[in-house]
Amino acid sequence: MEDLNRRCFCGNLTKNECLKETCPYELLENFNSICHDLKNPLNIILSCIQILEIYESSGKIYHQKGLLKKYLNMLKQNSFRLIRLVNNILDVTKIESNLFSIKLTNQDMVRLLENITSSVSEYAISKGISVSFSSNVSEKILAVDPDKVERIMLNLISNAIKFTPVGGNIKISFEDLNDKVLILVQDNGIGMTKEEVKDVFNKYKQMKRNYKENEGTGLGLSLVKKLVELHHGKIWVESKKGKGTKFYLEFPVRLVKEEGIREQNINSLVEKINIEFSDVYQIF
Repeated sequence: MEDLNRRCFCGNLTKNECLKETCPYELLENFNSICHDLKNPLNIILSCIQILEIYESSGKIYHQKGLLKKYLNMLKQNSFRLIRLVNNILDVTKIESNLFSIKLTNQDMVRLLENITSSVSEYAISKGISVSFSSNVSEKILAVDPDKVERIMLNLISNAIKFTPVGGNIKISFEDLNDKVLILVQDNGIGMTKEEVKDVFNKYKQMKRNYKENEGTGLGLSLVKKLVELHHGKIWVESKKGKGTKFYLEFPVRLVKEEGIREQNINSLVEKINIEFSDVYQIF
């Protein structure tokens, strides 16, 4: 049995206490975690291909259209899972290397959030969960990168759906505070312990949830935090085990010089939803 009290490579702490990202042991654990997340969808994709090959060689695939659709959808969903993970790895690396930038445009944040909420409703309904949006104003213009805001919100909403049981609800609210705005993403799911809350934005830290299939590298929330900070904003979380979770996002109100307001690309939003929700939504 491995001696967990053995000293770590990098200093005086024991292996199970060391949290330094530069520690060789920690780097190895991070690498193993990423490989595990990559391997799972790849194994499913390979299995689907092998099954389809067996049915094709026997000629049965042409008489079972439902079976073909089922496995093609599994191939698509797990391809989206791979895209999601690779995108997160690349973007986190670019941000940490100062090679990532955001493009600010003046946006109506109320309309932007309303569109995101309505676009994810059918995904939530398929899981037996309701999603609602509320705002204390009908319009609020500020400079943000709409693509990155979509990425932030879709990640938080998909995360909420993962850990909210059937019959639960997710509430998204927007509050205009004059020189800043506050966005709240709240669920009544399984919640987190104080230790999990402390590590929720830590890169590669696995959140030990009740549902093993939802464990992962934690890159998504780490990326969310970095994207919020690139907007000069803040993000924090409140949660209690068994009582749900609240993610708060605060953005400063500022404008940039430009002509008009850039319209949201609905087709692009649908593609982002398919990618961000690939871990929680079965494609039919």
